[in-house]
Amino acid sequence: KGFSIKSCLVGVSLNQSSHVTVSGNNITGTWGFTDFLSPQLPAGIFLWESSNNIITGNCLENNTFGLCLREHSEHNIIVGNTISGNTNEGVLLTSSSHNTFYHNNFVYSLNNQVFFLSLDNLYNKWNSTTEGNYWSDYNGIDSNSDGVGDTPYIINADNVDYYPLMHSYLMKNRISVINVTTSRTVTAMGVPLLIYVDVENTG
Repeated sequence: KGFSIKSCLVGVSLNQSSHVTVSGNNITGTWGFTDFLSPQLPAGIFLWESSNNIITGNCLENNTFGLCLREHSEHNIIVGNTISGNTNEGVLLTSSSHNTFYHNNFVYSLNNQVFFLSLDNLYNKWNSTTEGNYWSDYNGIDSNSDGVGDTPYIINADNVDYYPLMHSYLMKNRISVINVTTSRTVTAMGVPLLIYVDVENTG
């Protein structure tokens, strides 16, 4: 959580991992030879046979691949990430289904925003119940100005964002109060009292 990673083969790699949260990282400039038969590709975040993880609040910019989900990486939640300016694909999926993507910003990748390397990616979900993702190449309209496009963003026949966002999504920080103290324990009317509140940014 919270790392800045640049100029390497892979920013974060999960191999046969589950119940991991990858959050708040800035990953840029991953590069290397692209061999689709290799178990490792140059990517900001790479998952191999990894399921039930959460990928959230990461900025994956100017990598070869932004995010790769390979070999039955399933039931992962990808939310609130910015995936932009990648020199190959924004998201690459191979034999990986039943992942959920929403509130992500997909901003211009050289080849495709999303690419399926295999033909068995039966279904991935690309929106919550009310909002999907921001796609820089979406050309729909928003006739009622609710911030959601009137027409779906179609990736392929089995993968559709039904609620594409008209503007990039800004991840909201969650703040928790962890301690409250006062300058005095006894006070009276007209006597100043200072209240100190310690808060923590939890994501």
